[in-house]
Amino acid sequence: MTNFPHVKTVEISFIEKPTFDYVLKPIGGETLGFDINNIPGLAPFIRDQVHANLGPMMYDPNVFTIDLQALLSGNPLDSATGVLKVYIRGARSLKAVKIGGGAPDPYVSFALGSKPSIGKTKTINSTSNPSFQETHFILINSLADLLSFSVFDYNEHRPDNLLGTVTQELAPLADDAEQEGIVSRVIHGGKDRGELRYDLSYFPVLQPTKNADGTIEPPPESQTGIVRFFIHQGKDLDIARQHGDLNPFVKMYLGGSKTEVHRTQVMKHAPQPIWESHTEFLVPEKNNSVITLQVINGKDFAPDPRLGNLTVKLSDLLEAGERQQDWFPLQNSRAGKIRLSAIWKPVAMTGALDGASTYTPPIGIMRLHLKKAVDVKNVEAALGGKSDPYVRVMGANKTLARTEVIQNNLNPEWDQIVYVPVHHLKISYILELMDYQNIGKDRSLGFVDLKLSDYIEETGDQAYPYRSKGPQILAEKIRLDKANHYKGTLHFEMDFKPAMSLRGGVSFEAKKNELEIAAQEQDDSDTSSLSSSDEEKIGHQVNRAKKQDSAAIAPATPQKHARKLSEQFSMPPSNGKGHKVMPSMDKASIAPSTINETTDTEKPEKGVVMSQEDLLSHRMSPPSHTPKENKLTCRIRYPSIPSNIRSTSSKRFTRSNV
Repeated sequence: MTNFPHVKTVEISFIEKPTFDYVLKPIGGETLGFDINNIPGLAPFIRDQVHANLGPMMYDPNVFTIDLQALLSGNPLDSATGVLKVYIRGARSLKAVKIGGGAPDPYVSFALGSKPSIGKTKTINSTSNPSFQETHFILINSLADLLSFSVFDYNEHRPDNLLGTVTQELAPLADDAEQEGIVSRVIHGGKDRGELRYDLSYFPVLQPTKNADGTIEPPPESQTGIVRFFIHQGKDLDIARQHGDLNPFVKMYLGGSKTEVHRTQVMKHAPQPIWESHTEFLVPEKNNSVITLQVINGKDFAPDPRLGNLTVKLSDLLEAGERQQDWFPLQNSRAGKIRLSAIWKPVAMTGALDGASTYTPPIGIMRLHLKKAVDVKNVEAALGGKSDPYVRVMGANKTLARTEVIQNNLNPEWDQIVYVPVHHLKISYILELMDYQNIGKDRSLGFVDLKLSDYIEETGDQAYPYRSKGPQILAEKIRLDKANHYKGTLHFEMDFKPAMSLRGGVSFEAKKNELEIAAQEQDDSDTSSLSSSDEEKIGHQVNRAKKQDSAAIAPATPQKHARKLSEQFSMPPSNGKGHKVMPSMDKASIAPSTINETTDTEKPEKGVVMSQEDLLSHRMSPPSHTPKENKLTCRIRYPSIPSNIRSTSSKRFTRSNV
């Protein structure tokens, strides 16, 4: 640090636990008051509580860091200096502490130093090897803080059990802002309780730069950043005095969420409240961020506690601040106003927010040839039997594939090939050996952890962004739930098959085949060659067909259908000598487009269709069994067929043989 006082940070630490003395007389003062420390057991309890809170902060080897540069610069000490991205992969070999045994239901809570928890993961039921695959963002005030993870076992009707804690220093992120594949031991009571796997990435706030000529260049524009939001005061909240005495406070919401992100303190008996409350939050897109405020009357038994509300876009709020405008009228209020301001701090997080809560398409598949296992754990030795092992492939707490069960065998041979999707390189798959149980849950015989980044590499190719490092023939030791304990060996092969990246020009809509295209072209040519008089004739034909359709009666017997068809098309009934009339056909099923006008010299033409012999020559004969549903009357028209092969016969087909 070049500026005065030439010291950037100061670290304070107690070499040993301090001893302190105090007098506590809440009533009566110095002369008549009673010191409550005289109550037996109270003084040691207070002393232990002080040591428990100060110990993680400033008892050796822990230090309390004061950033003098930030303190003298005028910036608030609680102002965020960056964003910490925490990607929690999962945990392995967690030890359960349930009464009566059983696998734990773990989740992870995290906090900065000794502060309260600021977030947690989802709960994974009944597993010692949970896979969370969750991303969380934490606002950091200083890299001198410690990130604390606490692994809990969820209980429904009693307090959750602490399985262990992990402490991570953030200072190394100043030199290396992205650290992946961190594996830390979960410690509780000085004992190893498993391991936690996670990634850390740090994104500092972009600061103005000073050029060589002394001018200050503002930081680059960014849609992602941190907002320090201030709620200063309100006025004229109840100008009509409809609510009586007011105890106002403000609730704050982001976007369309109904989750409250901030609440001011309640100002007692204050029609013109001054809150001076602030909060900070991460904004992924500045132009699309919306802030909603609700002013509430905190007085008990108020008939209508709502005093007004305000919805404002963050970009409009920042522009109003540049114009020195900080008073905003409240909606649903007669004359109420609220004074707001915001400070925008850009953060370069390009790509860091992508995929945090969205579906990621697979980059390929992993081919696993599960051959055999040797000398697996026997969990049925007490009953004089042997384990019934099988292998299941676990990813994101889901069973992606599994083998068959080999009964009563400690050296099973499966010789099975399974395929599992791969969505990204950060995920890890688990090959877990299980003992099959007819009654109750299957028991774990151990697992083998697969880190996919060891077998897949990026290529930079647009068509195939990832590729395999080659087929791998592996024989891995089977790890038990206990730390550094192994039993048996799993033999398998694995190879990655990449997926092609399709960029544009892809359509999943059904396209017309050659026959449909030719028919469409023929219809277009027929339509274009029609004169106005022809179009008028076709209109009369369609109207006549509609009248015949409306006069159709209910289906009758097949013989009656055949008689009707023969009368309509001047064709003999079905006798097996030339025409075959299909059952359950009525007038309503005849296509209206097949009816033509008549003249005085020629019989009415029912449309040009193919005879039965022509249909057989085209191998379009209907199947022996015709289903009752999906029936279709089809008249195939060939205008270019010579008149000597034309026929006035009709044929009915199902959708399948057309």
